[in-house]
Amino acid sequence: QFGLAALIGMGLVTAVLIWIYGASSQAQMLEHESRANADLTALFANAVWWRHRGFVESSHGLTAEALRNHPGLSALDEEVRRKMGGLKVAKVKIYRVDGMTVFSTDMLQVGEDKSSNEGFRTALDGRVVSQVTFRERFDAFEGLINNRSLISSYVPVKTSDGRIGGVVEVYSDVTELLQAQQAALWRIVGSVLGCLAALYVFLFAVVRKADRVIEAQTRDREMRETAARHQANHDMLTGLPNRAYFCERLDEALAQAR
Repeated sequence: QFGLAALIGMGLVTAVLIWIYGASSQAQMLEHESRANADLTALFANAVWWRHRGFVESSHGLTAEALRNHPGLSALDEEVRRKMGGLKVAKVKIYRVDGMTVFSTDMLQVGEDKSSNEGFRTALDGRVVSQVTFRERFDAFEGLINNRSLISSYVPVKTSDGRIGGVVEVYSDVTELLQAQQAALWRIVGSVLGCLAALYVFLFAVVRKADRVIEAQTRDREMRETAARHQANHDMLTGLPNRAYFCERLDEALAQAR
């Protein structure tokens, strides 16, 4: 019973510790990647925005089709792809302050209204915000990708007078990072389970040894008690029942007769 209780207890403690560690490590990793992606987005915005802000500011009143055919869009797209090449960046989008998507590496999204998007509205208030999403299908730089974990960061871009002139959004692919973190977690789980299994085997061996000792002591005590009772009721020389035994049996017989 003690061994079974110890096994159940260690199993519960292990499950709780693994869950806490997994949640904590993943949260810390995602927080780190969110900050890194936000810094990357801010760096990109600072490097690109000032050369192409004229295109963004002049896009007011243009239709989605006119935006896609605007010469400034192709120039911006070329520079974005050049600067983001070789990075884990999956998509870049630029929004006007009214929520209109004036640029996206996915041209089909140019002209979309994102004014109600929570991340965009948070960035419009002057704050950087990141969020993690899982996409079964996603249009990235290299084309359509499937089953990917992405971090998107919304970074406000300010004009020279301190006003918010637009919002830049960058998607980064963190699928491999999450998979590596998950693999590391399982390695830790295996190590912990191995150590606990060794500890349980040791405890089980100790308990079984103690159980055998207790059983031997119990048998020895019972044998001594039996010998003591026999010596009390029998003659040590002949081994025949003595007066005490006779009186005990007589009392039983009288009680039964009454």
